[in-house]
Amino acid sequence: MENDILKAPYLTLEHIRLKASEFLERYCPEHSIPIPIEDIIELRLHIQIILLPGLKQGLDVEGFLTSDLMKIYIDEWIFSNRINRARFTLCHEVEHSIMHKKLYETMKIGSVDEWKHLLNCIDPREYSFFEYHANTFAGLVLVPTEELKNTFSNAIEMYKSEGYDPRELMSSAIAIDYISTYLARRF
Repeated sequence: MENDILKAPYLTLEHIRLKASEFLERYCPEHSIPIPIEDIIELRLHIQIILLPGLKQGLDVEGFLTSDLMKIYIDEWIFSNRINRARFTLCHEVEHSIMHKKLYETMKIGSVDEWKHLLNCIDPREYSFFEYHANTFAGLVLVPTEELKNTFSNAIEMYKSEGYDPRELMSSAIAIDYISTYLARRF
């Protein structure tokens, strides 16, 4: 496999935003938080989630999608112990099945060894574009924009109701910690 096998398509942020919105409208129109990504993957997309011990330790990847688009392998420890990270990884792999479908169908990825070989053959610049698309999509799906705005407003109101000064929001470590903790619990 040559370094130019993987050429990430040019995708704007707006295009990724649109695809994430379309995905949510199709698979979770009620935008229930947290987005039930595991159920969407297995029950709606019919992609099997397979837990694999030592994937992160052995390959330094948390998950990967097979080229037949039928299986997502994910590190077993991460899935069991860092569920929010696992959910992000799963959604990240879903993006590859949607926006990088044609690329995946041309690659031979069915095992850890094949994934590892492919990683060694990909131009780092192309790989960074490819991963940027998936990371952005996952963030937009798991933290829908409108829900984020509403939750942020609620966090500010809670912050104020507890006697904190809202003018400190951008400069106070306490304020930043309070708001970010509130958002993290919600999403």
